[in-house]
Amino acid sequence: MNIAFLCYPYHRGGVTRWMADLAIEIRRQGGTCWFIAPQPRSSFINGHGRPTMFDLFSALQPDERPTVVGPVVGPAFEFGTAAHRGSVYAAALKSGVPAGVPVIVSNDPDTWAAAAYLSPRNPMIAVLHGNHVINDRLVLRYGRAAAAIACVSTRVNRRTEALDRPGRAPLVMIPCGIPMRPQNRPAPSSETLRLAWVGRMDEPEKRVSDLPKIAAQLRDVGVNFTFDLMGDGPARESLSRAFHALDLRARVRMHPWSPTNDVLDLLARSDVLLMSSNSEGMSITVMEALSMGCGIVSSRVSGVEDYESHAAADPCLWIYDIGDVPGAVDRIRAASRIPPLVRASAARALAESEFSIGVCAQRYTDLLTRLAPTESVGRVALDAARTFTALVSLPVAAQRLARLYIAGRHGRSTTATPSAPPSVSQVT
Repeated sequence: MNIAFLCYPYHRGGVTRWMADLAIEIRRQGGTCWFIAPQPRSSFINGHGRPTMFDLFSALQPDERPTVVGPVVGPAFEFGTAAHRGSVYAAALKSGVPAGVPVIVSNDPDTWAAAAYLSPRNPMIAVLHGNHVINDRLVLRYGRAAAAIACVSTRVNRRTEALDRPGRAPLVMIPCGIPMRPQNRPAPSSETLRLAWVGRMDEPEKRVSDLPKIAAQLRDVGVNFTFDLMGDGPARESLSRAFHALDLRARVRMHPWSPTNDVLDLLARSDVLLMSSNSEGMSITVMEALSMGCGIVSSRVSGVEDYESHAAADPCLWIYDIGDVPGAVDRIRAASRIPPLVRASAARALAESEFSIGVCAQRYTDLLTRLAPTESVGRVALDAARTFTALVSLPVAAQRLARLYIAGRHGRSTTATPSAPPSVSQVT
């Protein structure tokens, strides 16, 4: 299997982690793999201290790593124009990856634009990670360039199938995958139910305002529990205040955004992962929790709903309607009545059968036999034109950086204009 990945520079959560894991798995199976991610000259403001994609490969032995193609970029890439970012991606793909090698793109319009321009040279495999209008627009704009479109859930697949999309790309459902790390679950030490939540702390997508309400009702009906939350995001402070106002501080621990190994360690110590989201694609955190023997109580969102009737789901997966706080409490109480070893065994079996990175790699290997012919879509500057787009991008970047500086001097909370739109799962 020969394949390339075209990705945003920083590890932004589940999507980028999956791309790295799939690249590593393909190399482990003896395939040839390229990974394109621009290398920041200095840390991007939008990186928020998170590791680059290069950092994810740095601990590996050379024979385990994909060939990393990393053009060095600076503020003009982060804060400048989409045309410049597209030209950087396209030039790296053209110079660093042999013709004929298919390329999987991350959920970033600029990577789609670059891959769509070069699709006759390198067939483009588009992966749709969620039910978002931006995905519809990408498919409608670049559909003729896609050699295949992979959807991570049945709901995403149905939504995409309903579009009047151009091109002949086969539409398939392939959830992302994760490595199956040993569980190493500690033995239950008490009757305390250990709840966990992991993700980006925002309201529109993750509906974190339900979490304190659920915790308060659990306490009021006499459930003995602790609740660990791990992540960051714009709602973190308001979420902390809500727990405080409901006098739940003794039960709740809030952890910062953390590397994957720390997330897995938390999940291995937990009995149930609670997911209250309004919207998901197929949550990587759900996959990770199941792999660590952790049960799932989730709102009825894309992805996780597909496995409600799975043979292994009955002792480890419970779903409630979005916003139904009493329903969530009832499902958590049901989860608490399952013997821990039974729950953990079923969760691991479900993860191994559906979400193993090896299973995911095989599904993509099978997909490569069904790629459709493609057309080039759009105009992306290459070679010498990259210098021109960089020059145009510099004043745009300078203006945005100046606004950030002024806002910071005046103490206003602000976010940098992102070099790519928000990921479907920022910390999942």
